[in-house]
Amino acid sequence: MLTIEDRDIPNIFTPNGDGIDDTWDFNLADVYPHAIVVVFNRWGEVVFKSDQGYNIKWDGKLNGKDLPIDGYQYVITDNDKAITKGTVTIMR
Repeated sequence: MLTIEDRDIPNIFTPNGDGIDDTWDFNLADVYPHAIVVVFNRWGEVVFKSDQGYNIKWDGKLNGKDLPIDGYQYVITDNDKAITKGTVTIMR
């Protein structure tokens, strides 16, 4: 896991409907209220972009459809400045 100001960012989640780790869940809003999370597939296409604060967690879907099991790259910015980047894997 990566850490931003003592916030652990999971590098894997399992959006399979079992109620455990169904979203990519971590908290940024209390320290980075303007943070935006952008997730890209292996071709560099944006598959998720959050509102400020990342209040609605990514559920591993794009346009309501499950994305495939794979690794995805992300960038987290705050006030247009990158604060961290990394990878997250969807497992089902």
